[in-house]
Amino acid sequence: MIVLLALFYALAPFFLTMGLERLLKNAGFAQPQVHDLSIKAGWTVAIGRLSLGAEKDLVLHQITAQSSPRALIKGRLQSLEIGSLSARIMVDQAALLEGQTVRILSCAGVVFPQNRESAGLSLPFDRLQLNRADFVFKNAGKEAPLQGPLIMGLDRLRIALDDDPANENGNEPQTKISSAISLRHDFGQMTGTVEAALSKAGAPLYARLLLQEGALIWPQMAKASPEQSPEARLEAKIEGTLEADWQTGALMADLRARAPDHSLHLKARADLVSLASTGRIEAESRDPGALYPAISSRTETRLGADYALEWAAGGPLLTLDPLEIHLGSLVISDMALIEGRMAPGQFKGTARIDARAGLSVKDRPSLFVEGAVQSGFSGRIANADIMGLDVAMPAFSLEASPQKISIAPNQCVDISLDSLEVVDFMASGLPSLCLHAAEPNTPSDQPSPPFLAYDLATKRIDLAMAIRSIPFAIAIKDGTQSWPLSGQSPQVLVHAHSLPDAGITAKIKAEGGRLNWPDPALIFADIASGIEMEKGQIQSLNFEIGTLKSATDPQMLAPLRIEGQSVWDMAGIDFKAWASDPMGVFVLEMDGRAEKRGDGQATLLLYPVTFMPDIAEPGDLLPLLGDRLQNFVGTLGFDGALSWAAPVTAKGVDASDPFLSRLQMGGLLTLDEIGFERDALSLSGLSSQIRIDRIWPLKTAADQSLAIKSLNAGFPLLNGHAVFDLSDADRLSVDAARFDLAGGSIRVEPFIVDLTAIEDTHLVLLVEDAKLAQIFQAGGVDGLTGDGLLTGRLPLQYKDGTVQITDGFLKASENGVMHYAPNDLPDFLRGDDLRSQMLRQALRNFHYDHLNLGINGDLAGQQSLNLEARGANPDFLDGHPIELNFNLQGALMSAIDSAMGAGRASNLENLYRQSQMPPPPMPLDDVQKNPQKSGPQ
Repeated sequence: MIVLLALFYALAPFFLTMGLERLLKNAGFAQPQVHDLSIKAGWTVAIGRLSLGAEKDLVLHQITAQSSPRALIKGRLQSLEIGSLSARIMVDQAALLEGQTVRILSCAGVVFPQNRESAGLSLPFDRLQLNRADFVFKNAGKEAPLQGPLIMGLDRLRIALDDDPANENGNEPQTKISSAISLRHDFGQMTGTVEAALSKAGAPLYARLLLQEGALIWPQMAKASPEQSPEARLEAKIEGTLEADWQTGALMADLRARAPDHSLHLKARADLVSLASTGRIEAESRDPGALYPAISSRTETRLGADYALEWAAGGPLLTLDPLEIHLGSLVISDMALIEGRMAPGQFKGTARIDARAGLSVKDRPSLFVEGAVQSGFSGRIANADIMGLDVAMPAFSLEASPQKISIAPNQCVDISLDSLEVVDFMASGLPSLCLHAAEPNTPSDQPSPPFLAYDLATKRIDLAMAIRSIPFAIAIKDGTQSWPLSGQSPQVLVHAHSLPDAGITAKIKAEGGRLNWPDPALIFADIASGIEMEKGQIQSLNFEIGTLKSATDPQMLAPLRIEGQSVWDMAGIDFKAWASDPMGVFVLEMDGRAEKRGDGQATLLLYPVTFMPDIAEPGDLLPLLGDRLQNFVGTLGFDGALSWAAPVTAKGVDASDPFLSRLQMGGLLTLDEIGFERDALSLSGLSSQIRIDRIWPLKTAADQSLAIKSLNAGFPLLNGHAVFDLSDADRLSVDAARFDLAGGSIRVEPFIVDLTAIEDTHLVLLVEDAKLAQIFQAGGVDGLTGDGLLTGRLPLQYKDGTVQITDGFLKASENGVMHYAPNDLPDFLRGDDLRSQMLRQALRNFHYDHLNLGINGDLAGQQSLNLEARGANPDFLDGHPIELNFNLQGALMSAIDSAMGAGRASNLENLYRQSQMPPPPMPLDDVQKNPQKSGPQ
C-alpha cells in the first residue's frame, strides 16, 4: 500500500501535467505548458508556472488548487489561488467597428466572446483568490481609432460561492466577485473596485464597478499626442459605476468626469451582445478654449444630448437627438476673423442646436450631424456695438473625421441684425441676409467645395459662400440727423481660406446692387465690387457704379458711371477712381494713397471740358441747366488735391474725431472763355484761374480775380474785372469790380454776399462818364437818342430771383443834346391838343444844360425811366427856355413848363399860338418895295 501510494505521488504529477496540457489544448489554447506541478496533502495540487500561447501571451504563477473527492466527482474545485497572472489580449477594432460583437478578442489562441448561451454562467470552483493580474489589450490591426495599449490590473481578486440558504429570493447560490481594478492608457487612467454576482440559469447576474479615483488626460485637438507638454494636457478625475446584468446582457453606466472648469456626466444603458446603447450626455465648461485651442473664451458653455448608439454592418451609428448647446461669449481666434481675446461681458449670446448625429467607421471614423441651429448675440467689437445679431440654419449637415470638419447648409443661413452702431453712426432696420453654399468653380467631375471646412491637422479653414440679393430699407442716424436708405443689396460670392500663421486668403465678388440716397435724391445702380485678400491683407479692391443718376423730375444730375480700384500693401492703400458721363465728355479722376497709420492724400483732376452748343453742353451733366443756359461755350477744368490725417493725442490716434473735420481739399479751377445766354442776360469771355482752398464747404484763397469780356444785363458791360474771395462763413466778398459802360465805366462799391441769405444782398453800381446815346439805346425807347456824358449811382438788390434797380439815377456831367422822334408815337404824344404839339416839336432837338435820368425796375428786364431836363430847342419858339419832366414808360407827368417857373406855362402857350398864327396882310407899297416877302404869286 505504501509502495502504491509512493508510486502514485511519483507518477501522478507527470500524468496530471500531460492531462492538463491536453485539456487546455482541446479548449483552444495554443502551446500550453505546465511547470513544476506537485501534489500535496489534502487533495491539493500546486503548479509553479502555467503558460499558454506564445511567450507572454498568458502566464500564471504560483497556482494552488484544493478539492475533495465529492467535489472532484462534481467536476469542481473547492478553492483556487493564483499568485500572479499576466495576459496579452489582442483586440480586433476593425471587426468591432464593422459591427461584429463576438470573436473580437483573442488570447493564446482562444477567440472570445463566443455567442452567448441562454444558460446562466457558473465557475468550476467555490472560491478563487488572485493576488495580482495584469492584462494588456493591443490592437490586432495596423490602424485603429484607439492607438496605444490599454493596461488593466486586478488586485486581490476574490471569487466565492455564497451557499447561504437564506440568500435573497431563495434563488440558487450566487458566486460573488470582488476586486480592486486599475486601467491605464496614454490618454488616461482610473482605479476602483469591482463587484459582481454570478449564478446559474434563471437567476439574475450582475457586475458593478465602482470608480473610486480616476483621471482622463485630454490632449488638445491641436496635438493629439501623448508626448505633448503638460501645459497642453488636461487631467479630469473620473468616478461612477458600471453595472452589468450578464443574463439580460445589459450594461448600466453612471460616470462623471471632473476637471477645473470642466465636467462631464454620462448615464447609459447598453446591450453586451449587440453593443447597442442609449443614454444621456451632459457637459459643462467655463473655459472651452482649454479643450479646443481655436476657441478663446472664459464663458460658461453647456451641452446636453440624449444619444443612441447602434452597431450595423457598416459600422456604429451614433444619434444625438435632441442636442442642445448653450454658448456664452465665444471668439474664434484661429479663423483670424478677430485678433485678440474679448474681455468678459463684452459679447454675450446663446445658441440652440436641434440635431441628429451619426458616427460612421466604414473606411475610417467620421461623424455626421444633421439638424438646425438658432443663435443670438449682442455686444461690442472694436468701435462697433452690435445688437440683436441672430443666426439661423434651419437645416444643415456637418461631417467630421479625425482630419476634417465640414458644414453645408441645406437651406439659407439667415443672418439678421437689429442695429449696428459705429462711433456716432447707427444703422437700424437692417435686412436679413441669406447665405448659402457657393456654386463651385470646379470641373463637373470634381466634388464641389463645402460651405465651411476645417482641417484639424493644419487648422486650415475653407469657405465657399454666396449671399443672395435682397431689397432693403434701413435708417442711418447721426445724432439728430437721419437718412432713410433703400435699394437692393448686391449678390456676393466668397471663396476664402485661412491658416493660423498665414491669415485669410479670399476672393470676394459682388454685383447687382442698388442704393437710393434721399438727400440729394440720387440712385446708385448696378453696384459691383471685387476684393482680393492674401495672408490676411487686402491686395486689391475694385468697385463700379454702373449708373449714378438723379431721382428728381427733372433730373438734377445726368447719369454717371463711377469706377475705382485699389492695391493694398502692409503700409497702406494705393487707389484710383473715375467718374464720367456716358459720352465721356465729363471725366473726373482721383489718384491717391491712404496710409495705415491714418493719414493719406490724393489728386483730383477734372479733365478740361470744352463746351459747344448742341455738342457738349452743361445740360448734358446737369439737366436743370439745359433750359436755363443757352449757347454755352468755353472750357472748364479742375486740378486739385485732398489730404487727411487722424489727430494724434498723448495716447495715440483719436479715432472718434469726425473724418470730415480732418479732411482738406483744394485745387485750381480753370475757366477759359466761358460764355452763355439766359433770358435777357448774356455773358462772354469769362476767364479765371480760381485757387480753391477747400471744396466742401467751398472756400477760396484771398484776392481771386476774373475777367469778363462782355456782360449784358440790360446795359452792355464790357471788359470787366473783379477781385473776390469766399470765406469760411459762406460769405462772398467782392473787393473790386469794374466794367466799361457806354463809353465810360461802371464800378461796384465793395460788398459782401451772405450765401445763406442771398435775398439780403445789396450793392451799388457807380457810373462815370457814360455816353447818353448808349444809355438811351440800352433803355430800348424807340427814337430816343442824345449826346453827352452821364454820371450816377445804381443801387441793386437781389429779390425774387431777379436783380432790381431801386432809385437809381444818372445826371449829365456837361451840356448835351437829346432827340426824341419815335416812329410810333406813344399815347402821350399822339394828341392834337396844343401841349402835345408843343412837346413833339420841343423834343426833336432839345439842347439841355441840365439832365437827370431816374431808373427803377429789373436790371435784366424792363426799367422805368423818369426824365428831368432843362434847356431849349433852337428850332422851337426861337430857343425859348423850357423844362421837361415825364416818364418814358408812363403817361405825361408834367407837360411843359417855362424856365421862368411854375404857373407861367400859359405865357409859353400864348407865344406858341402866336407863332402858329398867319402874319397880317402887308400894304401894297410894302409889297412893291419888298417883293421877296410877298410870297408866291
